Amino acid sequence: MVQLEIAEKIMAALSNEPVTFNKLCRASKLHPRTVKKYLEFIMEVQSKEKIEIEREGFRVLIIKRNKLE
Repeated sequence: MVQLEIAEKIMAALSNEPVTFNKLCRASKLHPRTVKKYLEFIMEVQSKEKIEIEREGFRVLIIKRNKLE
């Protein structure tokens, strides 16, 4: 769960307003290399297909959607 906590710290430090990389590192209290690594990962994941979960009764269906849909 440590990776999730790190990603959550970074996302919490972001806002709708632009922020410098150094300010993001200070706000998240993480090392710059860690912030860079996680930002690259988050951006890569966001550019890929989206996975959706639908429920039909007791069945759980997992569907891969294109980014444009």
